[in-house]
Amino acid sequence: MNKNFNDKTKLTVHRKELKDKLKILIEGSNLDEVCNMLYEGLKVDPLNVNLLYVLANLYEIQNEYINAYVLYKKISCISRDKMMEMVKYKISRCEDIEKIKKYNRRKKVLIIAYIFPPIGGSGVQRTLKFVKYLREFNYEPVIVTVLNWKFTPEDHTLLCEIPKDIQVIRIEETDIDNKYYKDFVDLYGGIVKDDYLTRQYEIELLKLQNNFKNLIFVTDINVTWAVEVMDKIGDIIDFDDIDLVYSTSGPYSDHIIGYYLKEKYKKPWIADFRDEWTNNPYFDLDKQSILYKMQRKMENNILRCSDKILTVSEISRGNYINEFNLAESKVKTITNGYDEDDFKSIRENKNRNDKFTVIFNGSLYLEINPYYFIIAVNQLIQEKKIHRKK
Repeated sequence: MNKNFNDKTKLTVHRKELKDKLKILIEGSNLDEVCNMLYEGLKVDPLNVNLLYVLANLYEIQNEYINAYVLYKKISCISRDKMMEMVKYKISRCEDIEKIKKYNRRKKVLIIAYIFPPIGGSGVQRTLKFVKYLREFNYEPVIVTVLNWKFTPEDHTLLCEIPKDIQVIRIEETDIDNKYYKDFVDLYGGIVKDDYLTRQYEIELLKLQNNFKNLIFVTDINVTWAVEVMDKIGDIIDFDDIDLVYSTSGPYSDHIIGYYLKEKYKKPWIADFRDEWTNNPYFDLDKQSILYKMQRKMENNILRCSDKILTVSEISRGNYINEFNLAESKVKTITNGYDEDDFKSIRENKNRNDKFTVIFNGSLYLEINPYYFIIAVNQLIQEKKIHRKK
C-alpha cells in the first residue's frame, strides 16, 4: 500500500532530523535509543546505506555479529560508493569469527509467523520451540513477525528463549479503509485464480459499502499485515541467501505471504497448519456463502502450491489428504511436544490435601468453555457422590 513515503521533500527533512538526533544520542552513548532511531529511519528509507552501516556497527559493538554481518552483506549489494572498501573489510573480518563460520554453514529458513513472542498463549509455543532448536539441525531461522499486534495475551518472558543473534524482523500492521478494497480483491484473486468467483466476491463486497470490513478479511483480520510484509520484505531480505520458506497458521494470512513468496522467488515452501482451515469445527461457515467459497479455493491452491504440508495430528493429516486429494507423501505430521528445559526447575510437591484438583491446561475461546463440566460437577454434588467442599 502506498504510504506516501516517496515524497522527496519529506524524506529529506526526515533524514536531516534523524541525523541530528543520532549525533546527540551517540555522543551520549545511549545505544538502545540510537538503535530505535535507526529502526524508525529504516521504516521510512529501508535502503539508506548510511543508516544500515551505523546500525551494523552498533550490532558489532554489542557483539551481535550475525545481525551485523547480515547488514554489511546487504550494504554490499546496494552500495557502489566509497563506503564499499570499508564494508568489504567489515565482511571479511566478520567471516573470520567462528560464530559467522557456523552461520554460513547453516541453511537459512525464513519463518513467517504473526504469532511470535512477546505474543503469548498456546499457539506461539510450536514456532518458538522450532526456532530455539533449529540450529541443532543445521538450519538458521530468520523470523518475520508483527511489530504492533492485534492479539492477546502477551508473555515477555518468552523473548528470553529466542537464541541470541537470531534475526527477527518486525513489520507493522496497519488499518485499512474503503479505498484499499481493490488491493485485497487483487490479492485474493491472485491465489483463487478463478475470475468468476473473484468477480462474485467483488460484487458482494461492493454491496456492503460502509460495512465492507465484514467481508474484506477473507482469511482473517491480519491480512493487512500480510500486505505490509509483501510490500517491504524484498527490501529487507536478500532471498538469494534463503533456502526455505516456512509459514505457520493461524492466522491463515501467514500462508498468503508464503504463497506469494513461493511464486516470486521459487523457494521451497512448507505450510504448517496448527489448525485446519475450512474444516475447523469452530468456524461454522455457511458452505454456500461467498466467504466460504473464497476460503476453500484459497486453501486448495495454497495446499497445491506448497512443497510440503505440516499438521499437528494424524487426523488432520488424513483430512487434508482425503478432502483435497493430496499425495500422502506431501503431508506430514509433527505433533506438539514439550520442551524439557521448561520443567527442569519444577520440584515435585509431595504434600497432599483433601481436595480433588482438576486442571485445564489450555485456552478457553470460541465454543470452548467449562459449561458442561460445571453442570456435571454440580450434578455429582446434588447426588451426594462428591462432597461440596472437596
